Amino acid sequence: MSTNETNLTMLLNAIEDQDIARTKAFLQKIKFEINDPILRTQDFEEYVLQTALEKHLHSKTERTFEILCHCIDHDHLNVDKDMWGDGRTSLMRSAQTGDQFTCFALLGRGANVLQKNQRDSNKNAIDYAFENGHKKVCDLLKAERDGTEEGMERFVEMLDGVELPKDDDDDR
Repeated sequence: MSTNETNLTMLLNAIEDQDIARTKAFLQKIKFEINDPILRTQDFEEYVLQTALEKHLHSKTERTFEILCHCIDHDHLNVDKDMWGDGRTSLMRSAQTGDQFTCFALLGRGANVLQKNQRDSNKNAIDYAFENGHKKVCDLLKAERDGTEEGMERFVEMLDGVELPKDDDDDR
């Protein structure tokens, strides 16, 4: 295993352990692209953003969101990559589940609102949010698509009143 693969594996372990300090340390240490999968077992590959997003969408806590944001902010990350092999990007998945915070973070990193999933009727993130009844996320994505400052300002104001659940174990 190369040094890069070792560092990515250790980063994935830190994300899975929800260890913010270790995650930040490895992300700062890694100066190469983190878009490639790491072979975890004989037939199972994992991506950094995929792991962080799945952890967050499962528990939606401050800790998982902070770790996800550190990964999103990495200089060598393509936020529009389909890491699951089903055509959906991280923004599409976040829109589908109605996660306003994650959609906002991904948009801040330049995620493409209009990218189409050719494996699912050319749907984009707006379509996934709309189909699943996530009006606030749909409004955010439309504001980004249309480039309207007013829409983004309204969305930021709405976010101010929303809090993620606190972690059970604040000692991590």
